[in-house]
Amino acid sequence: MIKTRFDDIHKVNCETRKIEVHRDGLEHPSSRIIYFNCPWCKNEVKAYVWSMCGGGKRCDCGAIFGSYGRGYKLT
Repeated sequence: MIKTRFDDIHKVNCETRKIEVHRDGLEHPSSRIIYFNCPWCKNEVKAYVWSMCGGGKRCDCGAIFGSYGRGYKLT
């Protein structure tokens, strides 16, 4: 498995796909969370909104997700 980094997103062999949040919530004490399915492996991903806006969230398949509702994966 190749782990994608944000430095890789402009490379020719990096694919981008839109994510669709299917539920969200609030965890104690006040962290907003979202859940979405990885567009590549279809596994559910739980992400803190602050993390998506910062360093991003990684799926087990190596894809990385950022703050604009997009995922990136080296192919």
